[in-house]
Amino acid sequence: MSTSASHLFVVRGNIEHLACDAWLLPTDARAQVTESWRSVLPDLSSRLRHSEVDDLRAGRSLVAELSGSDGRPAPCSRWGPRTR
Repeated sequence: MSTSASHLFVVRGNIEHLACDAWLLPTDARAQVTESWRSVLPDLSSRLRHSEVDDLRAGRSLVAELSGSDGRPAPCSRWGPRTR
């Protein structure tokens, strides 16, 4: 990911039609996502298996970029509230 200044925009709409470099995918501390996101990313399970999410799961990072962007906007897992 870039070290340049970044921005976060919150919009209502279809994420599939958003022109961007990356977008935040809400997850819990274990990098688990709700079922509704699987319709947006059918290959989500595979991407999570091939991504470096150890720092996210260990609490050392709040964001982890998912692998396999293939020229599309990169989803980044974003840590959510811890569940115990």
